[in-house]
Amino acid sequence: MRVLVTGSRGKVGSAAAAALIGAGHEVRAMTRRPERYSGAGCPVAGDVGEEGSLREVLVGCDVAFYLLHSL
Repeated sequence: MRVLVTGSRGKVGSAAAAALIGAGHEVRAMTRRPERYSGAGCPVAGDVGEEGSLREVLVGCDVAFYLLHSL
């Protein structure tokens, strides 16, 4: 299953991404700065505040986890 994880740099998101990979899933780790990402999964550029970027990273995903805190 292809999974999108937002908040993949945080405590909960990074643990979720690693667990999903360990369970055999393909993980897309959404971040505004994919060139700086070094966690679990394949980094993809996106911003939850920009609808267009969300549409792009969700293409082909079976499920998405929104693991961001509210500001």
